Amino acid sequence: MVLIEDKIGQQLLTPLDLRYLIPKNHPCYFIQNVVDEIDFSKFDANYC
Repeated sequence: MVLIEDKIGQQLLTPLDLRYLIPKNHPCYFIQNVVDEIDFSKFDANYC
C-alpha cells in the first residue's frame, strides 16, 4: 500500500509556498491588506 506516490525526477520534497507563484500586483494582496486593517476584536470577544 502506497500512501504518497513519489515520482522519479521529483524536485521538491515539500509543497511550494504559493506566494512565489502569484505576481506582486495581484488583487489578492490588496484584499489581504484590507482584511489586515479590519479590527476583529469585538467579533473575537463574542466567539473566543
